[in-house]
Amino acid sequence: MITAKDILAEAKDLLGFSGVGTCETRLRTVISRSYYAAYHHMLAHNRVTRHAATEPKKPTTGTHQAFFDRLANIRDRDVDLARQILMRLYKYRKRADYMLEVNLPTNKARRCCRDAENL
Repeated sequence: MITAKDILAEAKDLLGFSGVGTCETRLRTVISRSYYAAYHHMLAHNRVTRHAATEPKKPTTGTHQAFFDRLANIRDRDVDLARQILMRLYKYRKRADYMLEVNLPTNKARRCCRDAENL
């Protein structure tokens, strides 16, 4: 079994914090892995899992958006800040995975990695 920390470690390794990760496919992978590390970290968060069990998912809502909605309903400042970071990472992950015509600079990949690490 792997953990959110394992996923983040892989992203950091791909980015090469000691060097400069310039290969665009690598940068896209770093952004994607950073998002999923943060997502799995939040899924495992105690305050989140206790609350999520009481709220059913809307049938027309995607899994990720439903999770963001559940986080929004938790009245906790730290959880709300984490939700905002997670939503930003999700936006970048969608760009990295689906918008191949958009250039993704190294600093975006570094920021995504740092944001995931700070959760």
